[in-house]
Amino acid sequence: MIPPDVRTVLSIGCGWGATEAWLVEKGFRVTAVPLDPVIPGRAAAMGVEVVQGDFEAVRKKLANRTFDCLLLLNVLHLLEDPVALLSSFKELLSESSVIISLVPNMARASKLWTKAGREQRFTGISYQVAGAHFVSHKVVRKWFYAAGTKVRKTIDVLAPPAQRVSKLTLGLTDPFLSSEFFFIARKEVGNSK
Repeated sequence: MIPPDVRTVLSIGCGWGATEAWLVEKGFRVTAVPLDPVIPGRAAAMGVEVVQGDFEAVRKKLANRTFDCLLLLNVLHLLEDPVALLSSFKELLSESSVIISLVPNMARASKLWTKAGREQRFTGISYQVAGAHFVSHKVVRKWFYAAGTKVRKTIDVLAPPAQRVSKLTLGLTDPFLSSEFFFIARKEVGNSK
């Protein structure tokens, strides 16, 4: 999903660094911002530049740099204010940069069915209670739009059984059957949000 002209990658929410190390092996210059200060040692040992601190401090440390790609893998739904993060870090991107985000599909049919069977009804839970946002295509698209970016493509990640159903339904069920979504976005040129 990373375009061929990308050379520099900023990864927000780096885990133990497997994706970031793989990107370094492929020739990308990768800067990673870990969510946990204990985890990034391995990523740094594999050639990933690790920048630690809260998001505001990291943003200041990187203020004079520009990146071709912003990776947000399994992190947006965990942030209290995803729009603030997107808005802040998009300023480190050029007009041609890409934002790639992966989020779990919490609106997935099987999850809802299991939850409904266990609780007799499904009710939404707030971020303050759960520590995560209930995400769907619509929710994430709203976040990107509010941050002054535009989703160019959404990719539903489907397990093999769901892929068979997808073929039968011509993809209409994909948002309900996928385990997670990739969102590929770009900054809106001339948008001051």
